[in-house]
Amino acid sequence: QITLARNLGSISQWPRLFEDPLFRNRTTSYVMTYWTDWLFPLSPIAFGISSILLHALNSLLVYGLGNARSIGWQLSALTAMVFALQERHHEAVVWYASQPELLVFTFVLITLLLWLRWLHGKGSAVLLWPAMVLSFVLAVLSKESAVAAVPLMMLLAWLEKAERRRTLLGLIPFAVVALAY
Repeated sequence: QITLARNLGSISQWPRLFEDPLFRNRTTSYVMTYWTDWLFPLSPIAFGISSILLHALNSLLVYGLGNARSIGWQLSALTAMVFALQERHHEAVVWYASQPELLVFTFVLITLLLWLRWLHGKGSAVLLWPAMVLSFVLAVLSKESAVAAVPLMMLLAWLEKAERRRTLLGLIPFAVVALAY
């Protein structure tokens, strides 16, 4: 992971990274590893802390799903606590090379939370759309499974009883990115 990040993670190597059909699927992981290694060369503590911090951030993002009326704050709080504290082997947290799992989860949850804000009409669409699309693109650049965000967005819109036409129009950019991917 570190060797690949050193070879592909610097800005000057991004064109090479994006051309590689295998490694571009882990772009965010290589870039994060590159910067972690650059700041703290070969530091197991730094790599471990970065994984734990990503897991903690993901726990907060799970809690943020309480914004969905269909989920609510009680369920999201309980789910976030279980997600954060359940004692079991978390490969993506323990094994640094599994970092793409953490990153795809982060960016998909951010996309879903921004989608909920847009569905509920909260916040400026001018600000939400670029952030939402960027987050989805970063999710896709983290791992292939990010395309599952599109059906999850449809499900959330249905659960939230969002206007069907607005939802379908809103999904177009994400469906295009997913299909292009």
